[in-house]
Amino acid sequence: ADGATKTNGSEEGPEVKKKRRSRWGNESSTALTSTQGSLQSLHQQKTFLLRLQIDEINRKLLTVVYDAKMAENNPDRSPSPEPIYDNKGKRMNTREVRMRQNLEKRKQGLLEELVKLNPSLKPANMKMSGLIKKIPIPAKDYPGYNFIGLIIGPRGNTQKRMEKETNTKISIRGKGSVKQGRRARDGRPQEDSNEELHVHVQAQDEDGLERATEMIKELLTPVDDQTNEHKQKQLRELAMINGTLREDHYCTNCGQPGHRQWECPNEAPRSFKMADVKCAICGDKSHPTSDCPKKNQNQAKEENALDADYYEFMEMVGGEKAAPTPKPVTPIVSTTTIQTAAVTSSAPSSTAIDN
Repeated sequence: ADGATKTNGSEEGPEVKKKRRSRWGNESSTALTSTQGSLQSLHQQKTFLLRLQIDEINRKLLTVVYDAKMAENNPDRSPSPEPIYDNKGKRMNTREVRMRQNLEKRKQGLLEELVKLNPSLKPANMKMSGLIKKIPIPAKDYPGYNFIGLIIGPRGNTQKRMEKETNTKISIRGKGSVKQGRRARDGRPQEDSNEELHVHVQAQDEDGLERATEMIKELLTPVDDQTNEHKQKQLRELAMINGTLREDHYCTNCGQPGHRQWECPNEAPRSFKMADVKCAICGDKSHPTSDCPKKNQNQAKEENALDADYYEFMEMVGGEKAAPTPKPVTPIVSTTTIQTAAVTSSAPSSTAIDN
């Protein structure tokens, strides 16, 4: 009989060897483990490739000066942009600077991808660039409108308030954002310093970026100063900061706010009656007749007229002709005239100075 058959003589197929059960898991668990291993290996591979690219950029940054000189000597090089100079006449956009900026920008993008894969690899001094949006300021269309003041606010409070509410970074950049003769905070020119005036918004998420954009666009819509509530609030806030704000006007008569003493509706009726005094000479009610400043003047005129009549009568009867001696008429001098005369008399004369 064949050794592959049983001894009882019945013909059967070959024996199927049963697989021994293992306590370490079945085939499905083994397949899952292999899948996790492959996924982990893909994650590690991507991280490794990003780190290789970052190392390559770091090596290029070390030799950027030499590479820039080699590119200058290349006749097939790309054309250079229009030169930009600082206040001291130094060119700020040389080939070396442009190459360095491009390498740093690529490095920043690779670092952000690497941090997304593995947050523990984030450098200590790294700043995430996030989302950036530039909102143009229509300064040329409305040259007399103060857009920058409305966005910044008194002591920068409006700008800080918007940044806090939207969790963004808001700044004004472009031509005209920095006064002539002043430098940026870090002393280096910004990349968009030669662009048109705009608002630079930087955010970490789309929600904050959209909310900040809506707030800024509302301020960039020109409104008349008489109906601009935002500007009136800013002026009120500035008055509070300077300590010149007067919230209410208090009446000294009744003590209630909202009106002055001469506008008081609760003013008590007067308890006195003005004296019925009237000057018989000038008709003024501010003084009696005995205190009239025109009294002596009129009396001198009457005496001069009598003297003239007397001497005229004596001439007619054949007496000696004598000219009348008029009495001086005292003019009415105001207080301002007296003060001016006193100052003039107290000053030394030119004759006395010459002597």
